[in-house]
Amino acid sequence: MKSNHKATIVDVAKAAGVSISTVSRVVNDYPHVRPEIRLRVQEAMEALSFVPNRQARRLVGSRSGVVGLMVHALGTEYIAQVTRGIDEALYEADYDLILYTTHRVPDREVHYAQAVAQGLADGLLIVVPSVGDAYLDTLRAANFPHVLVDVDNGNEKSSSVGITNYQGAYDATSYLLKLNHRRIGLITDQPEWSLSRSRLSGYKAALADHGLDYDPALIQQDNFMSPYTGRLVEAFLALDDPPTAIFTFNDTAALQVMETLRLKRIRVPQDISVVGFDDIAQAKTATPELTTVYHPVYEMGRAAVEILCEHIENPGSPPRHIQLETQLRIRESCCYWSDA
Repeated sequence: MKSNHKATIVDVAKAAGVSISTVSRVVNDYPHVRPEIRLRVQEAMEALSFVPNRQARRLVGSRSGVVGLMVHALGTEYIAQVTRGIDEALYEADYDLILYTTHRVPDREVHYAQAVAQGLADGLLIVVPSVGDAYLDTLRAANFPHVLVDVDNGNEKSSSVGITNYQGAYDATSYLLKLNHRRIGLITDQPEWSLSRSRLSGYKAALADHGLDYDPALIQQDNFMSPYTGRLVEAFLALDDPPTAIFTFNDTAALQVMETLRLKRIRVPQDISVVGFDDIAQAKTATPELTTVYHPVYEMGRAAVEILCEHIENPGSPPRHIQLETQLRIRESCCYWSDA
């Protein structure tokens, strides 16, 4: 008996052993697809009687052909890179993008999520680390496709894409410890963010593994404003036993730390070593070049779209959780600490 199931792009991807984005590139005749991959996808399409039709796809189930993206704000390289990954992957998957900025206002997050779920888009990508449970419950109850981006959320009911935050912070702290630093100042992001908690845990674990006690006096919380970051550096320097290295949870703060130290005629790395997190473009052009933890932001955006497309095509599919690997990028802003 012939099945009434109409093949979807997800079916084709599974049959061909490729990603949804690859199938979309073949369907839309995009370049840079290897001939053998293109042939495999075409054969799967033929075997499944898959006929791509953008307009038909949008009509079935009142599809809009649009995906929503919710972020805190614009203007940082981090947001630019994650948005670029999302935008390019959505283009390949034949979706348009609508952008919402919340400016960390919870009511806006709730309002935008509800509006999107009521038909403005087919799915929602959420790049807001302080994810609110209230509107997530609403999205889940409506079985509305959504993916959380850059969160440590592996046990939650919503799909998520994140990175190895714990390991990244552990590796950075361990590197400084191997350079004989025993007083490592830490500038954190907001403590309510899951990624910040994971990075702090990695920092603490590295200290413990090297036989050092955790000192709360070496922890400062940033608010992303340059003058404020400068005051945090001054607070470190005012300690009876100041740090010989400073590790920050983002590169922007690390570069601000380096500038503050330069103005005080404190040399990096000879007097104080500095490590960041993200590996933004400015990290490689700074003087000295910034040692940092590579954060695969662009790849994270693409992976989130891949999962979201699966949920849009198969709304009942179970949540998926992906963690991408971080990597310590050693450059010039750290050196061995000698007590002599």
